[in-house]
Parts: sequence; C-alpha cells; structure tokens
Amino acid sequence: MACDSPTIDVPEGRIINSDSPDKLVYGFKMDNVMGVRNLTEKRGPKGEELFPEFHLFPNPIYESFEEIKFYKSDYLTINVSFQ
Repeated sequence: MACDSPTIDVPEGRIINSDSPDKLVYGFKMDNVMGVRNLTEKRGPKGEELFPEFHLFPNPIYESFEEIKFYKSDYLTINVSFQ
C-alpha cells in the first residue's frame, strides 16, 4: 500500500516547533469502508487507543535506512532529525 502525505494547511500565525508538534487525526478513504475513515477514534475493548494521533514536526530531515528488514505485523520506525 502506498500512502501519499496530504498537504496540511497550517493556520496563519501558528508556529509548529519540535517542542510542541501538531497532533493530527488520520484515516483512509477506501471505497465504502467507513471503519477506517478516522482511525484515531478507534478504541480497544478496554478503551485504549489503537491508533494514536500522528505528530507533525516542521521540516524533518529523513535519515537513510542502514538496512531494510521485512517483518510481519511489526512497526516501522523512520528516524529523523530537525533543523
């Protein structure tokens, strides 16, 4: 699955910095599948967050992968630094 990052409009005058990133809700528009439209609203059986908010940092610099590993059902970590 490829997920392009959408354009995010930041209100004029609002400053996003690495000390206080913007928190965004997210989901997917896939045909008529309503259950994935807003994943951040999903809760587990005990009320726990299943998909936490996405943290938006300004102007990240992405580091190259040292090696590529393939796992099933694991998290992908992308390391970045900030200007």
